[in-house]
Amino acid sequence: MRAGIITFYWSKNLGALIQALSLKNFIEIEFSNIKVDFEKYLPKDLVLRENKSQLNTKNPIKWIKAKKKKSYIEKWKINVAKMPLPSFEKNEFNKDLYIYGSDEIWNYDNPFFKFDEYFFGDKNLNIKIAYAVSIGNLKFNINNLSEKIKNNILSFKNITVRDKNTFDFVTSITKKTPYIACDPSLLISPEIISGKNSKYESYHFKKEFILIYGTYFSSKEIIEIKKYAKLNNLIILSLSYYNIWADKNLLDIDPNDFIFFIQKSKKVITSMFHGIILSYKNKKNFWFSKDPYRENKINFFLNKFDLNDRNLNLLNEKDINYEANENQFNDWIEESKNNLVKDFKK
Repeated sequence: MRAGIITFYWSKNLGALIQALSLKNFIEIEFSNIKVDFEKYLPKDLVLRENKSQLNTKNPIKWIKAKKKKSYIEKWKINVAKMPLPSFEKNEFNKDLYIYGSDEIWNYDNPFFKFDEYFFGDKNLNIKIAYAVSIGNLKFNINNLSEKIKNNILSFKNITVRDKNTFDFVTSITKKTPYIACDPSLLISPEIISGKNSKYESYHFKKEFILIYGTYFSSKEIIEIKKYAKLNNLIILSLSYYNIWADKNLLDIDPNDFIFFIQKSKKVITSMFHGIILSYKNKKNFWFSKDPYRENKINFFLNKFDLNDRNLNLLNEKDINYEANENQFNDWIEESKNNLVKDFKK
């Protein structure tokens, strides 16, 4: 049996890479008889945006670091993760089954390339499932939605979603209640992104550090982060994104390095969806800054596990009680796995 994954797999966003690789690895481990590949097509505007991301700066230090990041990540994707180079030509649908997601592939008003019917299953007459798919921060009006989008979504064998906004979107079309599944990064820990054998294992840490992941932080929040770091004798280490106020910026890291640093960190402060998800997975004390673009993505997870008090505005010494929600968290992951496995066996 052959299966294809349709998602935004070719990215410099570490979280996007981790979720794509985790989904692929989970299917490979669970079903040894299935050959699964990423479908190569990606919109040209999306690929160009990824190539130029973080390079549009007049700061020479930031530009050099961003250039090194781009080169390092691309080599890792090709040589370690064995990911195929993207294509601007839409593929033929000649596999037995297609998995759509996980990512904002159903945000038909995304700022990069708008609507692309390919990601909604258009012209694909084979079996289609969607796993933990998202519309992101899309403000949809079901009455103005095109019939093409509605009909394509109705052609899916099964749909699971990642957040409440997408739940409402799918429910309004299908009149069914989709399961809100966990992000693929929680399904499994592939060996190549387990944090083992990172090139930074021999990195000398003079002090313990706060890991910063993301760039959406207000001036007030930055002041509070710096105060907290100084009070607790911690270094501020920004990963993958350049923050001029950090003590150190490391942009040339791959997904495995990222997991390694999360595991080694004293605290995590993030404005990114996967910064929250992966911190929780590794039982780290974290705080978040709520980026409006990512608000719909993170709200379901924060509400589900009573984490709204981890807002950066409430930065303090309080630890997360991971034991309180451990059974609920593990049950959710198992239910998500079972939902996905069931789709392959039907």
